[in-house]
Amino acid sequence: MYSLIETCKALDVDPREWMTDVLKRITRYNNDYSLDLADLLPHKWKNARQCQPVSD
Repeated sequence: MYSLIETCKALDVDPREWMTDVLKRITRYNNDYSLDLADLLPHKWKNARQCQPVSD
């Protein structure tokens, strides 16, 4: 857990925001084997967030 939090900090990702989002989404990833849990790691999570369009 410490490693993930420190990785978030190093990547300028809010650890609380990352953890909240991951905890909401992880059950879907556990039930759908076509999804890759590695996508929830901080560096991939940040990249996916940056690619999403901003909604008003």
